[in-house]
Amino acid sequence: MFERHLGLIHRFIVVRVGAGDADDLTAEVFLIAYRRRADFDGLRGDTRGWLLGIALNVLRNHRRGRRRMLAMVRRLSPETAPDRTAEINARVDAQAAGARLNAALDSLRADERDVFLLTAWGELGHQEIALALGIPIGTVKSRLSRARTKLQARLAEAGQPSPVELTGGTET
Repeated sequence: MFERHLGLIHRFIVVRVGAGDADDLTAEVFLIAYRRRADFDGLRGDTRGWLLGIALNVLRNHRRGRRRMLAMVRRLSPETAPDRTAEINARVDAQAAGARLNAALDSLRADERDVFLLTAWGELGHQEIALALGIPIGTVKSRLSRARTKLQARLAEAGQPSPVELTGGTET
């Protein structure tokens, strides 16, 4: 499972956080998968969707942790800790500025973004996404449609390729 899906999971994470944290987060995904291997139901789909669902949760936890760390640094007085706010802010800004696509993705609702990312970078079909997220296939289709429409408008403003080009088309 690890060898078969490592590249996909790593690419999926790199797209969201950049290469700097991707190795650690990818390792965390596989560690969680190993610990929760008894929870996997092979009858509901393949491990790819299950692993991408775990990756989404790892990414959410990573973002929350980063926000908490920044808030803590802001609360600390200069006497108790060196002022690394500028360094931390520069790193976060560099990751955010890495691509206009990330800004466009961040403008989506979390549920729409998750479905889009699982389609575009996770390379999952509608049924696999429905199983990974535990939602009906119709919900997957409507969220994906809304995400594509919003991304198309946002990226057109920035002169970027359309989301349909990014996802390789649509699934019927």
